[in-house]
Amino acid sequence: MRATMTTNVVVAVVLFATAGAHAQECTRKLIAMLKAWKIKSQFSRLDDLIFPNCEGQHLGHDNFIKRQFLPLFDLLPTVKRFNWPALRHFAVSCWIEAGLAPKTVQAFAGHASLQVTMDRYGHLFPSDDDRKAMDQIAKGLF
Repeated sequence: MRATMTTNVVVAVVLFATAGAHAQECTRKLIAMLKAWKIKSQFSRLDDLIFPNCEGQHLGHDNFIKRQFLPLFDLLPTVKRFNWPALRHFAVSCWIEAGLAPKTVQAFAGHASLQVTMDRYGHLFPSDDDRKAMDQIAKGLF
């Protein structure tokens, strides 16, 4: 079970790390992969966890990081090592780039308030001033 889980986690990390402008396609692939994993798992009931420990229970964060996440970098030598919170930041950045409303990003990120979201990620949301400036630059180029 551990090798299959590791393989699936590797696929998920690679999909997200290479998604870029293809985030929707990445999401479809990831959902299909997770569904296939869930069906093959010995813990395939609807209320079972997707990535449980060997007893079907919650997989501890520290245990997951040490035994599953960090060893992935040995399997993927071309991927620069990053920490777990970087995946969260990447996800939120993709949601913003995809045009999700700030309130939706707040809900997806689990932030207590919109202020938390805007304090941390506000600089990534496009503003009307940004659009006007880019339109002016484009007019000068073409």
